[in-house]
Amino acid sequence: MISKQKLIDQNRISSVGADEDSPAVLVNGHFDSAIGSPGAGDCASCVATMLEAVRLIIDSGWVPPRPIIFLFNGAEELFMLACHGFMKSHKWRSTIGALINIESSGTGGPDLVCQSGPGPWPVEVYAKAALYPMANTIAQDIFPHIPGDTDYRMFSEDYGDIPGLDIILLLEGYFYHTPYDVPENIMPGSMQIRGENLMALLKAFSGSSNLLNARDRAALKSEASVEVERRAVFFDFLGRFMIYYSFNMAVVLHTLPLGFVLFISSLASYESSGVHFFPQRILLIVKVAKGIQDLASSKHCCSVDPFLWKYRASEARCNGSGGSCV
Repeated sequence: MISKQKLIDQNRISSVGADEDSPAVLVNGHFDSAIGSPGAGDCASCVATMLEAVRLIIDSGWVPPRPIIFLFNGAEELFMLACHGFMKSHKWRSTIGALINIESSGTGGPDLVCQSGPGPWPVEVYAKAALYPMANTIAQDIFPHIPGDTDYRMFSEDYGDIPGLDIILLLEGYFYHTPYDVPENIMPGSMQIRGENLMALLKAFSGSSNLLNARDRAALKSEASVEVERRAVFFDFLGRFMIYYSFNMAVVLHTLPLGFVLFISSLASYESSGVHFFPQRILLIVKVAKGIQDLASSKHCCSVDPFLWKYRASEARCNGSGGSCV
């Protein structure tokens, strides 16, 4: 279907002048549910949010600056077979520049960013755009140890390197994968919050200068001057706003309290024992600061490792240990 400004090709919405290989934003959600569960939260709520977003884009005057693809897939509960098929064979797979995966392991609440990356820019976009932000760096460290998985892994880790967000409803998880996961138990207001966040993110991601297709991402990585971006530190404040800062800034901010404590203890030693211990304490502060600086500048810094062990943990969890997929 073609309007004066928008072209709607199957599940792809774009401006009329967009090329077939233009970098696109992918919104993903699954329509299947666990056996014996009606699946209102997991994940009819995801499908409903996506359908409403499609309606709003079509009926409104907003023309996405980059294409937006809505992927409704099945077999997520069965080792994420549908998104695996998309990433292995679909013609649009190499055009995706950013991913928004919406999921549910409950029936409501503000949706939490449980996973993000590769790279820090998807979270940076979320921090600036989300109307009701709920995200925390700690969640990314905890999620790999939870016996569950989402389609996010297929897109961003196993069969692609698509930067994106994995956003999940978490509250009232006792309805999850049970016969009580029915529409009546969806928490009031949850769908509205998720929908408003999704529309804000679509506008922000589709207009981002960091949105690149697979070919351009590969070319950028091949440049010798491009350094590996470290994980950023971020957290929301009571769902009101996001606090976000880079890894290098985190090194500075997290070192200052240690330096302050060591400096105060050095002053205390100076007052009680003269100058005997003072030079040693100052030397210790210098050594600690130098060590952290070397760690931050190292290409093998431990901040890159969580992406690696998260991949291994997820692979073992969903392929070998019998854990269920979200």
